[in-house]
Parts: sequence; structure tokens; C-alpha cells
Amino acid sequence: MLITNVLLRQNYFHKSGAKIQTFYKIAMAFSANFQRIIPPKIYLIKVLFNALSISF
Repeated sequence: MLITNVLLRQNYFHKSGAKIQTFYKIAMAFSANFQRIIPPKIYLIKVLFNALSISF
């Protein structure tokens, strides 16, 4: 889900200007650091999403 989102965004920003591309690179660097700091939270969110998808 997240990976496809990132790929779509990458495609979108590739078509846009250089300013947006640099912003995207900064955002990606930030999100990479964010994931390194809080991997358990992301794991919990994934588990919650799986539980929700099973219940529906």
C-alpha cells in the first residue's frame, strides 16, 4: 500500500519541475529517518491494517 503510494508519487514528481523533485528527495530522506526511529509503530500500524482488512 505504502510502496505503491511512493511509486505513484515518484512518477508524479518526475513529471513535475525540479523544485518539487528536490522537495520530494528531502521528504524521502525525512521519512527514511522517521522509519529508522520508530519501526515498532509502523509494524503496529501494518498489523492494525491487516486486522481491519480481515474483519471486512
